[in-house]
Amino acid sequence: MNGITNNNDLKSITSFFEKQEISLIAPTTEELSRQLAEWNNTKYDYPAHTALHKLISGRAVECPDKTAITFGEQKITYKILNEQVNQLAAILIKNEVKKGDRVGLALDRSAEMVIALLAIMKTGAVYIPLDPQFPLNRINYMLEDSQAVILLTSIKYKNHFQSPAKELLIEELWETLDNYPATDPEVEVNGNDLVYILYTSGSTGLPKGAQITHQNLVNFLISMQRAPGLTATDKLLAVTTISFDIAGLELYLPLLAGAEIVIADTKATKDGWALLDIIKKEKVSVLQATPYTWRLLLEAGWDASTPLKVICGGEALPLELSQKILERASSLWNVYGPTETTIWSTVKQLTSADEVISIGRPINNTAIYIVDKYLNPLAPGIPGEIYIGGDGVAMGYLNRPELTAEKFVEDPFSKQAGNKMYRTGDLGKFMPNGEIECLGRIDAQVKIRGYRIETGVLEYQLAKENDIKQAVVIARPDKFGVDKLLAFIITKNTDEALNTTARIHNWKAVLKNSLPDYMVPDNFIIVPAMPLTPNGKIDKKALPDPEISDTVKLHTGPRNETEAVLTGIWQELLGLQQVGIYDNFFDLGGHSLLALRVIANVEKVTSKQFPVNVLFEYQTIEKFAEFLEEDGKKSKLQSLVPIKAAGNNKPLYVVSGINGTAFAFVRFANMLDAEQPVYLLQEPQEIGEMEEFPATVEGIAATYIDQILKQNPDGPFAIAGHCFGGIIAFEMAKQMEKMGKEVKLLALMDIDISDFETLQPGMKKNLYFIKHKIQNELHKIYKNTYLFVAHRQLFFKYRNEYHRRLLNKYKKIAKPNYNIEEYNFSQKVTQLYEKAKKNYQFTPYNIDVIIFRAKIASYHRDDKKFSGWKPFVNSIEVRDVEGDHLTMLESNDLPTILQQDLNRYLK
Repeated sequence: MNGITNNNDLKSITSFFEKQEISLIAPTTEELSRQLAEWNNTKYDYPAHTALHKLISGRAVECPDKTAITFGEQKITYKILNEQVNQLAAILIKNEVKKGDRVGLALDRSAEMVIALLAIMKTGAVYIPLDPQFPLNRINYMLEDSQAVILLTSIKYKNHFQSPAKELLIEELWETLDNYPATDPEVEVNGNDLVYILYTSGSTGLPKGAQITHQNLVNFLISMQRAPGLTATDKLLAVTTISFDIAGLELYLPLLAGAEIVIADTKATKDGWALLDIIKKEKVSVLQATPYTWRLLLEAGWDASTPLKVICGGEALPLELSQKILERASSLWNVYGPTETTIWSTVKQLTSADEVISIGRPINNTAIYIVDKYLNPLAPGIPGEIYIGGDGVAMGYLNRPELTAEKFVEDPFSKQAGNKMYRTGDLGKFMPNGEIECLGRIDAQVKIRGYRIETGVLEYQLAKENDIKQAVVIARPDKFGVDKLLAFIITKNTDEALNTTARIHNWKAVLKNSLPDYMVPDNFIIVPAMPLTPNGKIDKKALPDPEISDTVKLHTGPRNETEAVLTGIWQELLGLQQVGIYDNFFDLGGHSLLALRVIANVEKVTSKQFPVNVLFEYQTIEKFAEFLEEDGKKSKLQSLVPIKAAGNNKPLYVVSGINGTAFAFVRFANMLDAEQPVYLLQEPQEIGEMEEFPATVEGIAATYIDQILKQNPDGPFAIAGHCFGGIIAFEMAKQMEKMGKEVKLLALMDIDISDFETLQPGMKKNLYFIKHKIQNELHKIYKNTYLFVAHRQLFFKYRNEYHRRLLNKYKKIAKPNYNIEEYNFSQKVTQLYEKAKKNYQFTPYNIDVIIFRAKIASYHRDDKKFSGWKPFVNSIEVRDVEGDHLTMLESNDLPTILQQDLNRYLK
C-alpha cells in the first residue's frame, strides 16, 4: 500500500474536505469546547424575575396616549389598554381565578383577545390559547388535559365546547367592566411562574402541552427587541393564530417596546390582497410570518414600494423565496426554534450574498449544541441533532413525565447544575463561521427498503432547484404494501406545455449526484398548492394519494416479444403504467425483494432458472432481454458481481462475509461517489456450484483473483473484505503482490482474528475455547440483544426469501423420503467457510491495512485495539464507524470514510 506521494494528492484531499465544509485538521476536544463556548457566549442581563405584564404596564406609564392596538377602525391607547386589562383581571379574580389556575381562552382575533390574555396574566393564572377555528375535538382535549377551571369565550361559541371548565362570555364581562378598579390587582407573579401552556402536535396523535414561564418569554422578547429589533416607532402586523406559539412575538413584543400592534382578522390572514391593503393603510413596518404567508403577499403584488422588516420562520425558508423577499424588504431575518424553547432560539439576518440559508446564531442567554447520539459535540461541517439550552427551555410537558424526561435532558455543557436542554429532533450542522444550517427533521424519518431516510434532507435538496418553488416528500405504500417515496412539487412555472418528464428526469439526476439511489423519490407529483394546517404549516396527511404511476412518460416501448414480456412483469411488480426498455430497474423503485420476484416471474414464463443476481448485471429491459435471447449463455453465475459498474474511478473489490449477498451491499455502493465502481466477490449462490467452489482460503482467494484479472488485468487494486471476507481479502492481497500486481488499499471490515482457531496452538486451544465462549455470552447479555436480533433479521431478510424460493424448487424434484434439511444452503456455506478459516495459517506479511471497526461490538473482542491483526501486517489504521457488525453496512459512516481512503490512495 502506498501513501501520499506528491502535493497533488494533498491538494485533492484538501479539496474534498473543503467541499464538505469539514476542516482538514479535526479540532481537538479542548479546541472544540472552546469554540462552542465562544459561539454560545450569549449572556445578556434582563429582568429575569419580572412578570411580562409588569413590563408592559410600565410602558403604559411611559407613553399613556400612544396607540397600543389597532383592529380595523378600533384604536386603543396604552393607558386604556392597561386599565381594561386590570378591570378584566379583577372580574376573573371575582370568578375565583387564582394564581396557578389554568384558563382557556377561545376568542376570535380582536383587541379584546389581547386584553384577555394580559388580564389572565395579571391574575397569576396560566392561559391556554385556543383558536376557535381549530377542530372541536382537539380543543376539547386541550381543555380536559389542562384541567382548565375557566373557559373565556364569546357568545358566538357559547356551549360550543365540551369541558368541565366554567364558561365566561367576554361580552357579558365587558358590560360590567366599569364596575371594577382600573388599578393593578395585588397578585405577586414572578419569572418562575407559568405564563401559558401551548399545545403542539404529538407523535402519538395527541397534542402535548409545553409549559412556558414568564422568564422564558421575557428573555425571548428582550432578545427580539435587540435583533431583529423593534422600536417605539414601529407598527407590527399580527397575523398568526394564538394557538401557534409565534403569536407571542406579535402580541407582546410591540407592547414591550412601546410600539403598535395592528391585528388582522381571521379572514384577512388567509388573503394576501387583504393583508397588503392593511400594510399600506396602516403603514406597517414589521411583519412576522411563515413562508406560506410571504408567498401570499408576493402573489398579491407586494413590491419594494412597501418595504417591511421581514421575520420568517415556522418552516424552512427556500433560497429562491428569500431572494424575492430581499428585493422588496428593508431587511430579512430568518428565525428558528421549537415551541419547547419559547418561540425562536436562533436568528440570522439574510442578504442577497447568502448562498446557503442558515438559521444563524442563538439569541440571548441561549446555547445551541449539535451532538451525536452519545451527546458528544460535533465539529463544524458534521451533521448531528440540534439540542437547545438556556433561559428559553420550557418546564417540560404538562402531564407527560415520560415524554418530558425523554426530550428535556440534563445539560452536560452548562456550568449551572440542574439546567436542562431540549432535544429538538432536528438535524443540523455548524458552519465554519459558527452559524447553524438546519437540515430537516430527524423524526420525519421514513424507512424505505430497510433504509432510514430523513425526508427533510430530500426536501432541502429539491428546494435548491431553480424551477422548484416548494417540495414535500412522504412515504406511501404501493399495492404490494412496500413503502415508496413520493415527492410533491410546486413549480415556479405552471405552464403545462413545459416538458414535465424532462423536468422529473433532471430532478432525479440532481438528487443522484448528492444522495444514494434509494433516497431518490419513486414518484414526482406536481401540484398547484400544498394543503395546510390551521397554523399555516403543510398538512402532509392531507396530500393527495395518487396511485404509484409512471413518472417517465418519454420512453421507448418493447420492440419484440421478449421485451414485451419483461415490460409486463416490471410494470406489474413496480406498480407502473409505463416502462421503457432503457429504464433502469432500480431507478424506477426496484429493490432487492422485487428483484427476486422479477426473476421468479421470468422463470415461470421461460421455464428456465437464472441466478438471482442477474438483475445487477442487466438492469434495463433491453439488456435483460438480450441476455434471455442469448439463451442464458452467460447464466453461469460468476463470483464477481457488478454492484455499480459505471464510473471513472479505479474500482473497489469487496469480498462478502459468510452468507453475504449483493443485496446487502447495494446501499453501501450507492453511498460512495457517483464515479466509484464497486464489484462484489461472493460465495456460491446456487447449490450446484458448491462442488466446484474451493474449500480453502487460499483457493477461494485464487478463484476471486482470477475473475478480477479477467475484468481488470492491470490494476492498481483496492480490496475490502467484510467479516470472514476480510481474511480472504488479506490472502488475495498477498497472492496479488506475489504476482506483481499493486494493491494500493486493503480494508478489513470488522473481522477479529484473535480467536482460538487461528492463534491458539496445542493444549491451550481448549482452555481458550471455553474462555472465548464465556466472554461472548457475557457480551451478548451486556449488549442490547433486541436491537441485535432486529438488525440480523433486516440483514438476512433478502437471503431468506431467496432460500425459500430455492427450496421450493428442490421440493419439486426431491424423492418422497428425501430430507429437505440437506438443502439448507446457508448452513452448507457456513460450514465450508468455517472449515476454511480453521485450516488457514496466518503468516506475517509486509502490507498496510485499514480496519473499519463497528462502534457497537456484536461479540467479545480480545484485542480491543487491533482485532488480532497486529502480528501479521506492517501497519494498521483503525476507523471506528457507526453501527454493529451487520448494520455498519447500512450506516453513512462506512462508505463516507472509505471513499476518503479510496480518493487518498487511488488518485
